[in-house]
Amino acid sequence: MNVILAEDDLDIQLVARLALKRAGFAVTVVGNGHEALEAVKAHPPDVVLLDWMMPELDGPETCRRLKADPATASIPVIFL
Repeated sequence: MNVILAEDDLDIQLVARLALKRAGFAVTVVGNGHEALEAVKAHPPDVVLLDWMMPELDGPETCRRLKADPATASIPVIFL
C-alpha cells in the first residue's frame, strides 16, 4: 500500500515514516500541502495522511482540493 505523509514537523515525519515502513507501507514524505498535491498527481497513493497545520497550505485546504478534483476525490484522507 502506498501512502503519502504530509507533515512539516521533522520529528513526527521520522516517527511516522518508520512506523509505516515497519508495517509494510511504501511511504512518500512531503512537508506541506502544495507538495502533497504534487505528489498525489505524480504517483496517486492508496491513502493520504495529512497534518492539520502546515505552512503554505494547511491540511483542511489540501483535503478540500483533493476532494474537489475528480482524479483524486476517491483517495482516502486521514488527518494526523
